[in-house]
Amino acid sequence: MLNIKPLIYELLREHFLNTSGEYPQDWARFPAVQYTEEKNMPYTIVDGVERHSLIRYKIDIWDKTSTSNAVNTVNEVFFSCGFKRVSKADVPDPSGLKHTVMRFEGVVDNDTLQVYKK
Repeated sequence: MLNIKPLIYELLREHFLNTSGEYPQDWARFPAVQYTEEKNMPYTIVDGVERHSLIRYKIDIWDKTSTSNAVNTVNEVFFSCGFKRVSKADVPDPSGLKHTVMRFEGVVDNDTLQVYKK
């Protein structure tokens, strides 16, 4: 199984100080960005070895006034890696914060880490 979570964290952390793989604990710094690996499954197996993995990430973004700038930056981060955005939705949040959920997926070569859009 391919683990690219540390890479995703570093790429997001370059742009967002409040980045976490868990529900944000710091609600004083915005935007708050949470990344969750939703899917990581074999896509291609050759001679009993997983060569490609289908990987999907869910990104939650919270901000006080607008998530638009953060959404554009997250898009750039994932697109630069080769991932395809498969959904984006603004989600009502009872806290009154703006909340956007995005999903990105791609087929990743387990040796080169090259991402192929599915």
